[in-house]
Amino acid sequence: MDLANDPELIELYRNEMTERVDVLMEGSLAMVDDAFPAARLDEMRREAHTVKGTSRVMGMSEAGDAGDIIEAIYEDILRARRVPSIGLGRGLRLVCRALQKFLVEPLGDHGIPQALEILIKLADDPMSADELLGTLENEELEGSHNAAGLPDAADDDDGARNDALDGGDAPPIDGGPDQEAADQDVPDNVVPIGVLDTSPQFYNVPPNPRSDDPLLIPINFEDIDLDQVEDAIAKDDHTRSLGGLLEAPELWINSETTGVATARLYEIINRAAELRLDTESLITAIERLAQVEDLDQMRAMVAALRHGVRALALGANAMQQQTISVVAVPMTSVLSSLPALVRFLAKRTGKDVRFEILGDEETELDRGTLDRVADVIRQLLVNAIVHGLKTPDERTKQGKEPTGTLTLNVQQEEDHVRLIVTDDGGGIDWAAVRTTAVENDLIDPNASPSTAELQTLLFNESISTASEDDELGGSGDGLSMVSTYVQDLHGSIELRSVAGVGTEVEVIVPRFQSLQSIVLVLTANARWGIPELAILERTSIADAITYRTPDGRKEVLFRDGTIPLVSLGKLVGDEDAETSRDVIVVSTHGGPLAVSVAGTLGVMEVAPKRLGGLLRSAPFVTGAAMVSGEIAMLIDTDSLMEVANALALDEQHNRKTILIVDDSIGVRQVLAAALTAGGFDVVAAASSVGALNQLANNPVDAMVVDYAMPGQDGVELVTRVRETYGDMPVVMISGVADEADRSRAEAAGIDAFFQKSDFREGALASMLISLLNDGSPMGKTAQ
Repeated sequence: MDLANDPELIELYRNEMTERVDVLMEGSLAMVDDAFPAARLDEMRREAHTVKGTSRVMGMSEAGDAGDIIEAIYEDILRARRVPSIGLGRGLRLVCRALQKFLVEPLGDHGIPQALEILIKLADDPMSADELLGTLENEELEGSHNAAGLPDAADDDDGARNDALDGGDAPPIDGGPDQEAADQDVPDNVVPIGVLDTSPQFYNVPPNPRSDDPLLIPINFEDIDLDQVEDAIAKDDHTRSLGGLLEAPELWINSETTGVATARLYEIINRAAELRLDTESLITAIERLAQVEDLDQMRAMVAALRHGVRALALGANAMQQQTISVVAVPMTSVLSSLPALVRFLAKRTGKDVRFEILGDEETELDRGTLDRVADVIRQLLVNAIVHGLKTPDERTKQGKEPTGTLTLNVQQEEDHVRLIVTDDGGGIDWAAVRTTAVENDLIDPNASPSTAELQTLLFNESISTASEDDELGGSGDGLSMVSTYVQDLHGSIELRSVAGVGTEVEVIVPRFQSLQSIVLVLTANARWGIPELAILERTSIADAITYRTPDGRKEVLFRDGTIPLVSLGKLVGDEDAETSRDVIVVSTHGGPLAVSVAGTLGVMEVAPKRLGGLLRSAPFVTGAAMVSGEIAMLIDTDSLMEVANALALDEQHNRKTILIVDDSIGVRQVLAAALTAGGFDVVAAASSVGALNQLANNPVDAMVVDYAMPGQDGVELVTRVRETYGDMPVVMISGVADEADRSRAEAAGIDAFFQKSDFREGALASMLISLLNDGSPMGKTAQ
C-alpha cells in the first residue's frame, strides 16, 4: 500500500508520533544536562515502544527501528544493565532530531540510519561522544527543526531552552517585562495560572459560574510539590519515613499542562473555602466541648459534632470528585482515530472489516489512564485484525460472510470503565499456542497444560502463533504489552475464545488512578489489597465446595466447573494452616482463580503508590497503600496465577530468611511484604537490640539494616554482627546517609549499600539472591 496516497492516515500517524517523539526529546535533553529524572524511565520506554509499534504498522520501518533501539536502551537503564550518561543522552538527542525531521518530511534526508549507528556505538562507549559526533551535532543543533517543522527557538548553549522536565522559571505574579513576554505566548482565551489573584477576596467568586465559560486555565502539574502536599495531609511519621521505597502515583510524575474550565476551578475553590470554614467550626466546637461538665449538654454536643464530621466527610468527598474531574479527558479524543486505523490494517492484510464502536464514547478518564488505554485498545484491534479475522476467501470457505465484524464496546460503570473487543474470526488455535510454548522452552514437551494455563502463556512476550515476524505482528510482545499496561492501571483482563466463532477480550480499569477500590484481605501477619475490579466472588471457606485432584492440587466449585484453589499465605510465605477463613475468586488472564485468605476486612478506597525501583521485583505486587496507619501491599491477580502455577509444579525454591532492621514500622512493613512476595521468609526488628535477639533465637540467612536508628545505629549493629556471626550477608539501606556515612558502613563490613530511593528495578532482591547464592555481590556497593 502506498501511504502517500492516504493523507488521512499520514496525518493521524504524524500527530501521534509528534507527541511521542517530543516526550523522548525531553528525556534526551535532560540526560544531556545530567539531570534525568529516574521516575520517568518507564514513561520513556513506553513512548519508544509506541513509536516502534505504530511506525511498523504504518510501514515506516526506519522510524520503527529507531523506536526499537531507544526502547531497548531505556529498558536496560530501567533494569540496571546500563546507566544514563551525557554521551548517551547526546546520541538519543541526535536520533530524536532525526525523527522530528522525518515527521516533517518523511521522504527527505532525515538521517535516521546514520543517527542510529552513532547511538548504538555511544550505548557501548558513551565517552566517545565527541569523537563520534564531531561537527555533526553542531550542524544538527543549528539547522534542526522540531516536529511541527518550526526552527528551534535557541540552541542548548544559549541556556534558553525551556526544558519541560525542569518546568522553567514561573512567571512573576506582579507583571513586568518577563510577564508581558510570557503573556504574548498565551492565547486570548487562556489565563496563565501565575497571574491569578490569590488575595483573600479572590475566593468571593460566583457560587454557580457559567458551565459554558470558554476560559481555560492551564495548570502545570510539574509545579506541584508532592513532598509538601504529602507532609501537609499525612503527618503520620510511618508514611513520611519510607524515604523513597514508595513512589507517588505515576499520573503526577508525567508532567504535562492540562486545560481547566474556570467553572470547575471556581467550584473547587468554593468547596475548599467551605471545608476550611467547616473545619474551623469543628475545632471551635471541640474546644468548647472540653470545657463542658454537664453530661446531657456533652451528649448533645457530641451528637452535633458527629453530624458535623459526617458533613465534612461528604464535602471532602465532593471536592475529591470535583478535583479528579479537572484532569478528566473524554475517550472520544482516542476513539475518533480508530476507524482510520482499522481501515488501514484491513487494507494491509487484505481483509474486509466492519468496525463499530458501541457504548459510552463520552466516558472520561484521567490523561495518564487514557494514554495507556489508547495503547491497549490499538493493540487489541491489531491482534483481532492480524490474527483473528480471516480474508474474504477464507471466511467464505468457512461458511461465513466475506466481511468480518469487529466491535469495541465501551461501558462506564461508576468509577471504572469496561472495554470489550470482539471479533468473529477463527478463534485462538490452542494447539499452536502449546507448540510455540514448547519451542520456547516454556513448558515440558510431555506436559498437557489446561486452556487456562495456555491463556497465561499467551500473555508471555515470547509467545506468538504467527508464521513470521513482520511490522504488523509476530514478535509476541503485543498481548504482553497489553497485560503490563492493564497491570500498571490496577485493572483486570479476561480472554474468551471459541474455535471457529471468534475471540473476545474484556479489560476493566479504574477511570482515575489517584484512587483505587480494593478488598482488604489478611494473611497470618500482613494485609493485602486485591483490586475490587478483579473479584468475581467472595465466600467463606466453610461454604466453599472443595476437591482434591489426583495429583494433589486443590480445586473449588465455581459456576459450571472447578477452578484452582491456592492459599495466599502459602504464595507469600506467610501461612498459618489454621487461619484460612475466606475464599476470594479473582479474574486473571488465565481464567478464574480461587484464593484462600485468613480474613476479609471489606471494600475500601485507597491512594495507591507504586513500589520504588529498589523493591520492584515481587512477582505479583504492584504497589502499596496506607490503611488505618498500616501498610497494605496491592496485588496483581494476573501475576498471582503465574505464581500459583509455578507453586503447583513444585518450581518454588527453598526460601531464605531475611532479617529486616528498621525503626520505622512503615519501612518494615513495606520491605517485609515486598521481600516475602519475592520469595523470601522475613523476620523483623525495630532496633539493634531487637535484631540481636532475633539472631539469637531464629535462623537467619541475611540481614537488611537501616543506617539511621535511635540508640545503636546500623553501623554499630553491623560491627557486632560481624564479630558474632562472621560472613552473614548484610545489606544496608538509607534515606539520609552521605558519603562519609557510607564509608563508615563499608568499613564496618557491609556487603552492599542502597539509597531507599534507588530506582533500579528489583535491585535489593537481586543483590540478596546474588549474595546468598555465591556470596559475591554484584558490585560491592550500589549507587
